[in-house]
Amino acid sequence: MPTELRNVMADVNSLDSFLRAMNAEKLRAVINAIGVPRGGTKGLKVKALLIFDYFRFIADIPSQLARVLQDSNLPYVILDDARCAPRPEVIEVPQPKYENAFYFPFFVTLHRCGGSCGARPFETSCQLQEKEDFNLLVSKTSWSSSSDRLNETSNEFTPVRMTNHSSCSCQCKVKPSDCDNRTQRYSKENCRCDCIRGFMPCRRNYRWDPIKCQCICSPSNAVRAECTKRHEFDMESCQCTCSKKRCKNRAKVRDPKTCRCKCPRCPFGLKEDPQSCACTRAYRRRRQH
Repeated sequence: MPTELRNVMADVNSLDSFLRAMNAEKLRAVINAIGVPRGGTKGLKVKALLIFDYFRFIADIPSQLARVLQDSNLPYVILDDARCAPRPEVIEVPQPKYENAFYFPFFVTLHRCGGSCGARPFETSCQLQEKEDFNLLVSKTSWSSSSDRLNETSNEFTPVRMTNHSSCSCQCKVKPSDCDNRTQRYSKENCRCDCIRGFMPCRRNYRWDPIKCQCICSPSNAVRAECTKRHEFDMESCQCTCSKKRCKNRAKVRDPKTCRCKCPRCPFGLKEDPQSCACTRAYRRRRQH
């Protein structure tokens, strides 16, 4: 993302402010004239239909927006960007490991980090900064495997450890641990691993990878086509090698020199059967006197 655009996005927190920053005055005028209530999607369908009716009869709609509105019969809505913050989320309560019991409630509403990082939406993400661990008091209901009646169950309160997110911040997606210290150094400012060395010339069939900071195998289609029968191009060695496809006769293996399928060599004193590749004892004919 260009630096100037990144600086502009740092102050954007709604669709109105985004359109204002992008100097899209005509679009902003249309959207402001609609007067869509902000916050929440309750009654979404009714509001959306009102929006559609407004767009349908307004005289001066940008042509691109008019085309969008004609492409779908679904309702149209306007919602603000959800910025990085702890937000209510439904979390499942861990249940007992044994089958003859359960904890109630089954689900609770806690806060979890979520939302966008407007200034650097691609390099950073909304991540946990501070959390609060607590014991959730739940009702434990248990019964014996032979019981079948409600009055044969037992109830007691027990704590279950849970976590609530109390503070979030936009942090780099790429961490220092993601860098290869042999070829890379971490750039906190750019949220990425930079190469210690610059561009390096690579030998045939290789190209310089600025992400991995090393020459990687990158053969052309013509080079791949050079591999003859019973051969294939191997990306690890970056050359034509024997095909890894198994021989039709599973007992045979490929000769590393010819890549043909042949029986493995038998130990000294044994000979192989050319069909089954089984090693059998070699009998010598006795001399006739």
